[in-house]
Amino acid sequence: MSVVYIYGLVDPRNELTIENVRYVGKTKGIVWRRLCKHVQDSKTGIAPVHKWIRKIKIGGYRPIYIILEESNENNWKEAERKYISLLRKTNRLLNVTDGGEAESTYVYPTIKLFCYDENGDFKRKYSSMKEASNDAHVSVSKISLALNQRTNKSAANCYWFTSPQKKQNIVFRKAAKRNIPIIQKTLTGEFIAEYMGQGEAERITGISSKLINKCLRNPTYTQTNGYVWKYKNNLN
Repeated sequence: MSVVYIYGLVDPRNELTIENVRYVGKTKGIVWRRLCKHVQDSKTGIAPVHKWIRKIKIGGYRPIYIILEESNENNWKEAERKYISLLRKTNRLLNVTDGGEAESTYVYPTIKLFCYDENGDFKRKYSSMKEASNDAHVSVSKISLALNQRTNKSAANCYWFTSPQKKQNIVFRKAAKRNIPIIQKTLTGEFIAEYMGQGEAERITGISSKLINKCLRNPTYTQTNGYVWKYKNNLN
């Protein structure tokens, strides 16, 4: 019968004891790998444990773990519930369920969201991230990631903002392919051609409009296929 580990996460600046456990979890695999997954999920996650991990990472640290119990496939649910119930009485526990794969009781932030299509046209306003997630069939973490990006704010073919004003200076995918003049140059800055949009540039040069768009939108992506691309009205 497979071993199921019940573990606790601890701030590394504190002593590694059960009294300092902030989160209780379980895994059938290597606990260190599960910890790495927690750290990875914290980049976009909005649950309390994700926010806690991000705060720790700001200081240059990452959580450490303590094995609370070695259980098995038949008894791990009871073991996890036991530790969550016990530590909630004394610790500032970050778990949002009672354990044992119980339904989440986490309340998603009641943040207003504005969704726009790839042309930049308004689609719908949502009263919470959970409502947006259910309606657009996209995870809350992906919406959260889009909101935190400076330029690529899309998820599930929608662009996400917390206010209409924040969509200013964003180049929408399909709108970018319409008649917005762009310039093609050599890597040394010599003019080659002017096109009425990314679609026309793709048809004439055979270079993907996605790659051209990446050059136009991302200052760190300076060239593609050996050419520099700029909007005609932004040649500085």
